[in-house]
Amino acid sequence: MKSKLTLILILFSCAAFAQWRPTNGLFSGAVHSIITSNNEIIVGTNNIYKSSDNGHTWFVSSNGMSGSVTAIRGLVKISTYLIAVTDAGAFYSTDNGDNWTQATGTATLNIWGVIVKGSNVFIGTDANGIYKSTNNGVTWNIANNGINTSLSENCFAIRGTDLYAGSGGYGIYKSTDDGATWNTVNTGLPGSFYAISSMGVVGTTIFAGTSGAGMYKSTDGTTWSAINNGITSTDNIMGIGVNGASVYASTFTKVLYKSTDYINWNVVPIGISARFEAFYSDPGVFYIGDWDKAYGLFRTKDDGVTFQQIGVTEFPVSALEVTGNNNILGGTFDVSGNSYRASLFKTTEADSTWAYTFGTLDTKNVIAIKASGAIVYAFDYVGSGNSYVYRSTNNGLNWTSTGYNVLYSHFATFAIAGSNIFAGDDVPYISTDNGATWNAWGTGIPTSVTNVYSLVLKGTLLFAGTNNGIYKATVGTNSWTSVSSGLTNMDVKTLCVSGTTLYAGTQGGGIFKSVNDGALWTDDNLGIPLFADVTSFATSGTNVFAGTDNGVFVTSNSGTIWSNINTGLIDTSITALTASTNYLWAGTTSQGVWRRQLSQIVLGINDVQTEMNVAMYPNPATKQVSISLPVNENNKANQISFYNSLGALVMQLNSSQAKTDIDHVGYSSYVVDISMLPAGIYYVTIKNSGKIKTEKLVVQ
Repeated sequence: MKSKLTLILILFSCAAFAQWRPTNGLFSGAVHSIITSNNEIIVGTNNIYKSSDNGHTWFVSSNGMSGSVTAIRGLVKISTYLIAVTDAGAFYSTDNGDNWTQATGTATLNIWGVIVKGSNVFIGTDANGIYKSTNNGVTWNIANNGINTSLSENCFAIRGTDLYAGSGGYGIYKSTDDGATWNTVNTGLPGSFYAISSMGVVGTTIFAGTSGAGMYKSTDGTTWSAINNGITSTDNIMGIGVNGASVYASTFTKVLYKSTDYINWNVVPIGISARFEAFYSDPGVFYIGDWDKAYGLFRTKDDGVTFQQIGVTEFPVSALEVTGNNNILGGTFDVSGNSYRASLFKTTEADSTWAYTFGTLDTKNVIAIKASGAIVYAFDYVGSGNSYVYRSTNNGLNWTSTGYNVLYSHFATFAIAGSNIFAGDDVPYISTDNGATWNAWGTGIPTSVTNVYSLVLKGTLLFAGTNNGIYKATVGTNSWTSVSSGLTNMDVKTLCVSGTTLYAGTQGGGIFKSVNDGALWTDDNLGIPLFADVTSFATSGTNVFAGTDNGVFVTSNSGTIWSNINTGLIDTSITALTASTNYLWAGTTSQGVWRRQLSQIVLGINDVQTEMNVAMYPNPATKQVSISLPVNENNKANQISFYNSLGALVMQLNSSQAKTDIDHVGYSSYVVDISMLPAGIYYVTIKNSGKIKTEKLVVQ
């Protein structure tokens, strides 16, 4: 048996590292359920999301869940099992939510509520009554004796040894024998039919939120009285949360309330108007999740005095733009088509949190943003005839709608040339009245062009990147000319100007450049992965950055060679790029917006594109990890560094301190003891004098 030498590790607490770091947003995702388990925050949206670093970064963890799941409405823990209930059945996990198995026979159940009582778990369904599991959610049996199953069973509560279920039209049921039998306990509730949307318990007092009659409470578990002082007595209660002695109620009118005397309600100044459906209390921390505007997850450590937004980032970042004074604007696009959400956000270089309040602005899918000085245009896609162009004259602080025009439906890009505003849709459009009206602009665009993806100005020349090549026009004229000579890929997604050079990014064909205003394009892919999708460009001085489906690349020598600068990025599927004075900002498909200091890049502190062949296993790992690399690389001065998800160097070793045996033909291995590392996400970087390799490692 071959032997391996465990290397001596040097532990660091908080060393800085030149790499990408996440910003706090862009926020998206309708949160339906929340739980914490094994030092991880776990939330249910359309997917399961997990964070092991207090909400700084999130990872989809829905492996094994049916593709028909669109809402994960409840999360509970019993023994070593997690149970998730959804609109497409119940699932259980034995590894803290990394993998999920559907409970047999539940795929057709539309489940609204779940609760753990002792060794039993109960779920409430839509028109199928209540089910009970005695084996941690693996199998379920009907527990409907006394239940009218024609409507939904929405929620549960436990008061002492009694179990309560709130229904969608028959009020509240009570069971004193762990679900064997049920009886209604509706004395004092309004009307002849009662819709109970949510429940909660503090001590011996049980609270019930209704659909249309506000809040009720019971101190004996049988009779109810209204407690609507401060809450509209006709309001729909979307959710109830309990944090110690405090009771929270979220209403359909998008107000969050709190009561500590169970008589009076006070508005909680969270700073947004939203409907909160999910609540979860941890020692010292209270979590709430918004569902209708997809603001994501919030937490408070002072019982509602202040709230911090901590995620999630479910939707792709569709646009990034810098306005005056280093204001950064970002937009998201909801691929699910949900039209009830916020999608335009703003931050600054000095800030770490994206703001989302712009007066009465109510965007859904911001897919294009363009600034010229303090003037900014944003396009909100809602569908043909219903989409809007918004205009700001103060760097995005306030916005006004320019109105909508049925001619445009999907502006993917803007260009601003004085009083002329150009937009790309199926053809180029122009507005000369600050976006109030738009008209198709220019002749010479063939019918084969169905999408104008990018518009860029070079002096008085306007270039358009389309699904069928590149076209050029002179501002002030009305005609386009094809300038696609040399392009071997005509699907041009993005364009960029740097000095006298034009760059074109294509779908599946990498990058092309032209030094003669598009008369001839040449392949410019040295260092770019083969068949790369190039989505975006940004510039800073003479440096050009390219966002691709393989991460971010930079050139500082007119595109002669591109270098990978991905260190620290979790999601290398880049959707948008922009550069402010001190930072490069990258939008991703699933991990929000990240940024990196330009001084780390433009001063030559670049990662090197040439990479080593490295294997790291097992992954995920617990106590140790093996790093295998070619023998010829082992003879060099390799340095192996471990960084946490915030970019702090936590462990480092120098491979020249030890020798290793042959692992397999041509390779040798290091065995690294990682038992002292807390569970979470890490980035392992192996460097030598000429090469670099970074791998993501999950420590469990």
